[in-house]
Amino acid sequence: MHQRAIGFGSLLKRTLPLASALSAAALLLASQNASAATKPINQFSADQEITSKGRTISVKIHLDGRNARTEATMPGMPEPMVSIINGDRNVMWIMMPGNVYMEKPITEEESLTRGGLTDPDMLEHVGHESVNGVECDKYRIKGPKALFFYANEANGFPVRIAGTDGDFQINWKNVKPGPQPATLFQPPAGATKMTMPAGLNLPTGP
Repeated sequence: MHQRAIGFGSLLKRTLPLASALSAAALLLASQNASAATKPINQFSADQEITSKGRTISVKIHLDGRNARTEATMPGMPEPMVSIINGDRNVMWIMMPGNVYMEKPITEEESLTRGGLTDPDMLEHVGHESVNGVECDKYRIKGPKALFFYANEANGFPVRIAGTDGDFQINWKNVKPGPQPATLFQPPAGATKMTMPAGLNLPTGP
């Protein structure tokens, strides 16, 4: 198993930062509360387009309360990169090719949850704005970075997360509200747990 982990080293260096960023974005949604406006939904599946520093990737997201699953399609990778947050167990799983996965506990001390990602009052309603022709409630995400979240005024569907400098943006499409299958938030049956290679730490937030 140790030799296999080392063989994945270069792949891990590519996937872990992205997995961390995707999971942090998912946790933003899972922890939100907005009593001043239409409450954003926290049970749904959707397609995402994430643009960062001129690079765009396509992501499928499933969200159910404190649980989140992202499936990212990346150039040069044989299959989608799957990242799972199981909020009930406070753990993050990164699925790797070959039906193996790595596990990382999520603790309050880590920066993945810094900035109120587990605080129900982390969103501050700051007004209204039209995004791609959709009237949205606009929220400032409380945290170390200047980010804004836009939710459809009519139904609470997520529409966009954007930075103030235009360098980072998440857009949602094909939002389908409703509870998600519990099996999506667990490693698949028969998957093998992989030991994280020495000296390779999981990034803790964007």
